[in-house]
Amino acid sequence: MKKILALAVLGIAAVGLIYMEGCSPIVEGKIKITGAEAIKDGAGVKVSWDAPEKTTKFNVYFDGKLIGDKVTTEYYEDKKPGKAGEYWVEVAGNENSRDKFSTEPIAVVSKEVYELNGAGVSGIEFSVSGKAINTHSMGSSSSTRDKVDCFFTNFKGKSEGFGTPFSLASPDQCSKDAGNTDPSFTGWKKSAISKALEESDIEKVVLVPEKGYFNYTDVVVNSIYAVETAEGYYGLVMPTNISTTNGKVEFKATFQPVKGLRLF
Repeated sequence: MKKILALAVLGIAAVGLIYMEGCSPIVEGKIKITGAEAIKDGAGVKVSWDAPEKTTKFNVYFDGKLIGDKVTTEYYEDKKPGKAGEYWVEVAGNENSRDKFSTEPIAVVSKEVYELNGAGVSGIEFSVSGKAINTHSMGSSSSTRDKVDCFFTNFKGKSEGFGTPFSLASPDQCSKDAGNTDPSFTGWKKSAISKALEESDIEKVVLVPEKGYFNYTDVVVNSIYAVETAEGYYGLVMPTNISTTNGKVEFKATFQPVKGLRLF
């Protein structure tokens, strides 16, 4: 009797196993988002991930809203997000497997630099690895030439003072600047600067232009300018005060740490 009962139990277990093999298995483990990249000329986002073994369907959320239902690939293309935000990816039906990735820009910071003839540092860096805005000297030392992404200048020599207009310029323009302390020094990066954006609040910019960038742009206090770096990253710079006495420029800035992404 015990032998017959044991065989019956094994038979039930076998049926259960067959049933489970025919369904999508519940897999333990978490999704691992491996990164995001810009698509659609910088206005869209492709999110990619690694998944637990045997997982076949995924749900994708953007800022808490379901945008990809039971996706069968290990990536998702959000072609029109409209803004930067946070993506969630999870095994369909398993919230505990969720991983997150944000395309938000770094927090806006306030900094100060000086016109090339001024008493302080002049170069502005969007540090992708450090997710920070740094400032650097633009003297004759070559140690900063691979870091500076833009600088403020009035293109005048030291004897001409700090009169306006001031410009936000690509680093390679310092070789054409009358205030350059070492005209023989070259090798600066080449960035591109937009005209003033329509927005008046740097925190509310959601998409920078795809085209219309220049070697330098004359600036107005409290206007916002987009910068496209030599490496293809986008930043925002907003001068908040310009001193015509000593050349000091106070500014706010942020940048998008996803290469090529124009969303903020």
